[in-house]
Amino acid sequence: MSDHHHGTINHDTSEPYIKAIVWGVLITTAFTLFMVKVGLEIHKSMSSHEKDQKENVSDTADVKSLRAEEQVTLTQYTLTDKAKGTVVLPIAVAMDRVVAAYQGQK
Repeated sequence: MSDHHHGTINHDTSEPYIKAIVWGVLITTAFTLFMVKVGLEIHKSMSSHEKDQKENVSDTADVKSLRAEEQVTLTQYTLTDKAKGTVVLPIAVAMDRVVAAYQGQK
């Protein structure tokens, strides 16, 4: 004898909580956009502050004068003691001489 059961098959007919899912997605998206906006504002504020600091420092006459003196010291020969024959070499020349002297020791 075959055992057939002629009943109905019950399926889950409840719908997912679509409203809760949509609200969750909307709230998450809104929060993410808000955090990105805050992050961009902070970055812009910090960049602006750094730029202002650089402009304030670079505009002073003392700094400009110091930069000019540094440029002379780094790029030109300067006689410091004529009797002893002591000179200050430009940095590039001094580095080349150190490298040459080091290579000569090998």
